[in-house]
Amino acid sequence: MSFYRLPEWACFIATLIFVQFSHEIGFRIGAWRRLKPGENPETAAGTISGIMIGLLAFILAFTFNGASNNHDIRKDLMIDEANAVRTTYQRSMQLPDPYRANVRELLREYVDIRLKVRQLRMAGLKSAVSRIRTIQNDLWSIALELQKKEPNAPMMVLFTQSLNEVFDLHVKRYSAILQGRISTIIWIVLYLLTFITMAMMGYRIGLNGIRSTFMEMSLALAFSSILVLIIALDRPSGMLRIDPKALEDVLKMLTG
Repeated sequence: MSFYRLPEWACFIATLIFVQFSHEIGFRIGAWRRLKPGENPETAAGTISGIMIGLLAFILAFTFNGASNNHDIRKDLMIDEANAVRTTYQRSMQLPDPYRANVRELLREYVDIRLKVRQLRMAGLKSAVSRIRTIQNDLWSIALELQKKEPNAPMMVLFTQSLNEVFDLHVKRYSAILQGRISTIIWIVLYLLTFITMAMMGYRIGLNGIRSTFMEMSLALAFSSILVLIIALDRPSGMLRIDPKALEDVLKMLTG
């Protein structure tokens, strides 16, 4: 969705306005119904608003759990990828020159791109992904060439295995970033449900004719904070970005 292009603070302000707007609409409708003689819909409004709050809480918990799990998966995959690159480099140290130097330089560039890719926009991201694929092809070409020269060397088998693991983890991380996000339809339903729930709560307050600005603002802040926290967890970069220290340590090793 378009809010992925907005910083978290902008998402928070927009969500807060949306929640307050929903509540105000419900309040005005409730105040209008209260002035009509011979009607007392307050009991039904209280029951329905309670059900809606429970439903919204359930959906928020479900969505938060999914975003949190995907965030943890991305964090684990970064550590696994850093370990795989380190192992590949250590095994490449037993390769003959110039292959050893070439592998080290390619791995260094690979890790450097992986660290910078989170700060790139879409055009830069496509270019970085294309370069990573080229590096992978170059590394694989080196492995194939060495296998032809030394097909029975045990170190070549180990080097190829670790190289395969680096490639596999790259695909998994890329999939977790792009395909593991909360789908657009879930966001639409979540915000629609938020609108209905806030409107129902405002409607009930309008029927009673008594409102508390402090309580209403506190409720809006609470729901907006939860929604923005889910957005932050669902993003690969931003307020809750994953600490890249594992990859930074590998880069220092490759450039040292």
